[in-house]
Parts: sequence; C-alpha cells; structure tokens
Amino acid sequence: MGDYLRRLSESFSRVIKKELGGIDYPGMVIFWLIIIISVFLVYFIKSRMSGENRNYFKEVLVILTLMYLVVIAELTVMGREKMPDRIVRLMLFRSENNLDDTAADILNFMFFVPWGFLVALYPEKDRLLRRFGMVFLGSFLISFLVETVQYALQIGYFEVIDMKTNIIGGLCGALLSIVLFHSERD
Repeated sequence: MGDYLRRLSESFSRVIKKELGGIDYPGMVIFWLIIIISVFLVYFIKSRMSGENRNYFKEVLVILTLMYLVVIAELTVMGREKMPDRIVRLMLFRSENNLDDTAADILNFMFFVPWGFLVALYPEKDRLLRRFGMVFLGSFLISFLVETVQYALQIGYFEVIDMKTNIIGGLCGALLSIVLFHSERD
C-alpha cells in the first residue's frame, strides 16, 4: 500500500507539472489581487452612492463564482502547449490502470468541487433537487466548453471521462455545501 501511494503521489506531481507548467503564477496572483480590490471598491462606492440596502452575500458569491470561472479558463486553456494531434475519447471508464490517468481523474474531480460548492450556496429559495440540477447543468456545460476549446485549439484531448469526473466533483461540492449550510439558510 505504501509503494502504491508513493507512486500515486509521483503521478500527481507529474500530471500537475504537465498540466500547469505554462502558467505564470506570480502574474496570476497579482492579476487576481487587482481584480478583487477593484471589484470590491466598485461595489463599495456604488452602494454608498445609491444608499440602498444590498445583499452583500449574494454579490460576493457572484464575484467568487465569476472568479472561479476565470480560474477554470486559466488552468484549462491558457499557457498550454499545442498537442501533436486531435483526439476524441468517448469512453466513460479507463480500461488500463495507469497512475497518471488516475491522478488526472482525481485532480479533475477536485477541480470542480469548489464550483459545485459555490453554485449550491446561492441564496435562492430553490429546492435541493433544483440546486443539484443547476450544478449538474453548469458543470456539464463548462466541462463540455473546456473540452471543445481544448480540442479546437489542439491544446488537449476531448475526453468524456474528464467531463464525467468534473460533473461528479461539482455534485460532491454541492452536496458538501448543502450539508454544511442547508439547515442554517433554508
């Protein structure tokens, strides 16, 4: 078991380096700090000038969700190298036991947990089933868009397994959000 975990850990490192190697992290942090400060200043000034009572929780949630969408775009499209060919993989399950693929699947799952968590937090009077439906549909559409863009720009393969793990991650994030906050808000 210890050898398997060590090899899986090495696979995580390889996959993360391969997928995120072209990203300028200091530039991304500075960019996000500027965006966050700017958005909060605009909201603060706007709310002071209008004098209206605002739902800051929902506004902050919208900002965080939009920021996370940009992070998704940054990590899945920006800074990636062109692939030698275009491939479409329509399988739902992997046939071989490759640790790099397992690590990539776990990372895809974890990547969408925050998305599902945020979307399920929206303070609407929606039923739980509708929240899960919104998370499912949003996760599907974003995953489909990412896979299509990666395929079209030849910076990744179109893989249904990635879409599946993204959707499951989003639904688990929604479940976590609802378990943690459902009784307090609904």
